[in-house]
Amino acid sequence: MTETNRCKLPDFNPCRYIEAQKGAFMPIKTFAYRLYPTKPQKRLLEQTVETCRRLYNDCLAERKESYEATGKSVTKVEQLRHVK
Repeated sequence: MTETNRCKLPDFNPCRYIEAQKGAFMPIKTFAYRLYPTKPQKRLLEQTVETCRRLYNDCLAERKESYEATGKSVTKVEQLRHVK
């Protein structure tokens, strides 16, 4: 069986590690999956990403304006109160 005929498995990188509490290192398992959404799913994903992008940029602009006006930034908690 050639490499191109094999089923593609998720990417796994066993070389990634994090430091545990007592200085020991523990491996982090990572997986990457490829999505093949339908057209309606793709449209919904794009709308969701656009909404997240706009929310992030609006919050960043609010923090920047607050800092420039008062020298003090708005906290994340203060901003999240307005989202609900």
